[in-house]
Amino acid sequence: MFVDIDGDSFQENMAHVMGTYPRLVDTRKNKSGADPFVIVVALSSNPPLVVVTQEGATGNLAKPNIPDVCTAEGVECINILDLIVREDWIL
Repeated sequence: MFVDIDGDSFQENMAHVMGTYPRLVDTRKNKSGADPFVIVVALSSNPPLVVVTQEGATGNLAKPNIPDVCTAEGVECINILDLIVREDWIL
C-alpha cells in the first residue's frame, strides 16, 4: 500500500491529530511516534481505512491511546481477533 503523505489532506489531518491529542506521543513514557501516523493514514484514505491494534482504550482523551483517538475522529478501530473474525480466517 502506498500513501501520499505530501497531500494537503494528509498534512492537515496530521496537524489536527497532533494539535488535538498532543499526549498521543510521549517520548518520556516510550509512547510510539508512529501512533499519529497510523491514525492519519486511516483518516486520510478514501474510503477511510480500519486501524488494527491490540492497544486498549484509556477512556481519557487527555492521555489517549490509538482507540481513543480513532473513536473521537470517527475512524474504525478493531483488534486482531476482530480482524480474524471479519476476514473469516480459518486454520
